[in-house]
Amino acid sequence: MIKSAEGYIVFLAHLKCGSTKVASGQVVKVGDFIGNVGNSGNSTAPHLHINIFDQMDNPYTAKVLPFVFKEYQELDSNEKWQTHKLDVPKVKSFVKLG
Repeated sequence: MIKSAEGYIVFLAHLKCGSTKVASGQVVKVGDFIGNVGNSGNSTAPHLHINIFDQMDNPYTAKVLPFVFKEYQELDSNEKWQTHKLDVPKVKSFVKLG
């Protein structure tokens, strides 16, 4: 989990065990390496779940907040990568960042 300056919590799930390169309390910025995507949970391939919560002081009342990616590429039906800006990927799509 990463806490933003505004107090939001960025939750990254399914990072590869032992791959994280940041420590608790460390300040991170856009572009910093956090860890490798893993294959934990009930899945057939490595993947990453990203949620943004309004707070995590009480996980039972935390709200998931909508967000957009600044820029990403999404694999289309013709197996070509299409660039998107300030958008949200389709459900179950293949995306890459950077």
